[in-house]
Amino acid sequence: MKKILLLAVSCGFAAAGQAATVPAVDLESAGVIVNGNTVNLYRVPSLDAAGKTHYSDVTLTLPVDKNGAIGKPAQTVKPSASPQGLQFVAGNYVGSSGALCSVTTSALADGRQQSALSCRPSVGGFSTGLAVNWVSGPLAGHPYEVDLTKAGIDQIAGRAAYSWGVINDRSGGWYYCFTTGDIVSAVQSGRQIALNVYGRANTVKCGDVFTLNAP
Repeated sequence: MKKILLLAVSCGFAAAGQAATVPAVDLESAGVIVNGNTVNLYRVPSLDAAGKTHYSDVTLTLPVDKNGAIGKPAQTVKPSASPQGLQFVAGNYVGSSGALCSVTTSALADGRQQSALSCRPSVGGFSTGLAVNWVSGPLAGHPYEVDLTKAGIDQIAGRAAYSWGVINDRSGGWYYCFTTGDIVSAVQSGRQIALNVYGRANTVKCGDVFTLNAP
């Protein structure tokens, strides 16, 4: 547990090549999705003694006894599926709420990958929908560069580990924390896509995980 929750020293990560690099974990740069008693941390950056950055996916599960007391968290740590997590897999996905979604991808002329997620509620769900677009690559020349810069995304140190985009439509009472026009980050980890919603600023306010159901 101490290895996972070790925070970076106050001076931040030492630069690569700098003498006496202190191994550390930067939780603030990870994608955080909370669901019930489980906390999923995607692409947690950790710095080794040689100054090299590694990325891991961490799951913490909090047990609760019959008296409601929280016990010691169970943890799993595994390397992130992709070194950058920016190559997205097209197909049918299911959101944590049971939403049925599809993801399509396309290559832009400048080499960026554009992805689009479209969801509808599961049977018996609210009559609503969700549409999100994101694009890989640096902020300079990004299709949403103006919106991202205005929101202060350029001030996030770990921004290059994610693709960035916007919510094009969120109608009805479903996905209450997703709002049309909000900034989102996206990362693929194995069969899952994690979306974090930033609103119109550079602080995460909510998110969700979408799991590939069929190609």
